[in-house]
Amino acid sequence: MVSSPDKAVEGAEAVAFDVFGTLTCRPFLEPRDLFGYLEDEFSAPGFAEARVKAERKAREKDRETRLEGIYSSMDSMYARMMKEEIRAEVSLSFADPEAKNLFERARSSGKRIVLVSDMYLSSGTISDILEHCGYSGWERLFVSCEEKISKRNGLWKNVLAYLGLSPHSVAVIGDGPNADIGSSAALGMDAVRWIPMTERYLSRHRSEARFAEKNPCWQASAVAAMDMLSESSSDKDEAYMHKVSRRFGGPMNAVFARFIVEHTQKAEELLFLSRDGYMPMRSWETLYGGRAHAYLHTSRMMARIFGSPNWERRDAVLSMADYMLRRGIIGPNEASRRDWRRFAEEHREEMDRLSAEGRVRCAKHIVSAAGSPVSAAVVDATTKSFTAQRDLSDYMRGTELEGCYYAVTAEGGPDHSCYADRSEQKLSSTYVNLTEFFMASGEPPLDDFNEDGEPVPATQIPEDERIREEAFPQIEAGIMDCVKLWKDVFGQRVPRIDWHIMDSWLDVLIAEEHGNDPCTLSGMKWAVDTRHVITRHLIVRWTDLPRLAAYKVAVRAYNALAKRRRTRRLSK
Repeated sequence: MVSSPDKAVEGAEAVAFDVFGTLTCRPFLEPRDLFGYLEDEFSAPGFAEARVKAERKAREKDRETRLEGIYSSMDSMYARMMKEEIRAEVSLSFADPEAKNLFERARSSGKRIVLVSDMYLSSGTISDILEHCGYSGWERLFVSCEEKISKRNGLWKNVLAYLGLSPHSVAVIGDGPNADIGSSAALGMDAVRWIPMTERYLSRHRSEARFAEKNPCWQASAVAAMDMLSESSSDKDEAYMHKVSRRFGGPMNAVFARFIVEHTQKAEELLFLSRDGYMPMRSWETLYGGRAHAYLHTSRMMARIFGSPNWERRDAVLSMADYMLRRGIIGPNEASRRDWRRFAEEHREEMDRLSAEGRVRCAKHIVSAAGSPVSAAVVDATTKSFTAQRDLSDYMRGTELEGCYYAVTAEGGPDHSCYADRSEQKLSSTYVNLTEFFMASGEPPLDDFNEDGEPVPATQIPEDERIREEAFPQIEAGIMDCVKLWKDVFGQRVPRIDWHIMDSWLDVLIAEEHGNDPCTLSGMKWAVDTRHVITRHLIVRWTDLPRLAAYKVAVRAYNALAKRRRTRRLSK
């Protein structure tokens, strides 16, 4: 026995590599998780369980069964899945980078190379997998289902007979402690266990390992395995914002892009809203595209003052006061949260005029960007009141509008679909904040529209917004690196990941974030109101909860009081 794969290869005349789990990997932590993915992707209820049982049954009749034998033990309703399984085995496989390096060193140094696999797939299919993963230059491929003998039961003897070499001059590299290492070492071969890529990853990442244990399903398996693959291809000196965005923002945007495709099929056009709809748009364009779409500049504040303003609402009045202050119409102390009613009464005529003029400019932008589709889907990261969707419905009265959101935090609302229904979820603030953080553009807030309907960005930007704006190139690059990787692996068949699994993946990020550095997520503040004047920690801390709860109670009480006042006025 030797101490390392490198030394074993260096001192050998020939090298016998195991294939699955050594040279190649799947985008899942466990091989069987592929079946769960296929069941969901091809709408084959019960396939995953039936596939596992069928293999067990087939091996009772023929220990070294072929894939055809497995499917002959299954219900005929699953017959179509054999072709899809083979196709997925080839297209989804990727090389373990470290194993690939070892293989190439062995080949370049003139070692004879054979491949040995206990497998039900044919040698032709396995060769296709190896070619897909970039391997070439081996002499022969031994497959147990074709040799009709496994590694434990004599396949290594066949390998030695073929090579015609003494056992000690042949190195064996494989991940199976018994099938690869124990069986070959018993014959005198220099066998070294290869630590699989998944095992190496989980040993380095304790939080990710707990995530997988907490969520024993194929979806969590896929998320963690893709993080493993993403890590293997990333720069060792990767910037902080690039890394967290790649690892967490990337998967969120990738799975949301798939959701958008499947839940907006009736819409003639997709309308991605600034700013939080920017990364969903970029991800959707990369993964799918091919449909009419537009990027609309809007904001809750613009909707409050230009849409259908309700001057009975404090938020609308103070938003208009902010707008008037920025334009130099009023002074800095003319409106406050205490005397907003007085301000509304004194400036009602001017507020109405500014709102009407702004509405005309905003309409120009919408018509120019979106046109007049018969139907359209409004795409945004999160919503509670559906303000932008309702506002666009007023501007686009001839268009049948629906909404498509990553997360919705309230019940009811206009026609919409949402990936994450947080209407009954408690303590969801951190998940909502992270969604907006990883989906928003790097643009400054919208300040106005000019006479041509072009957006006018804000010039006075809060410090927290400025920090994120400066970091946005790294955020965008990290997310897009991940999205492109998911496309390389899955094509347009990005896995459908349940939102609870994605929240659990964000818990990994939350658990790893500590400190008060404003340039990291743990120390960053995030605006939580329409006017972007109230900020909270992006990742909510336990010490934030009392104040956050008090804020929510105050908002609810205020809204209830305002509703009663409106009702009394209408009844008079």
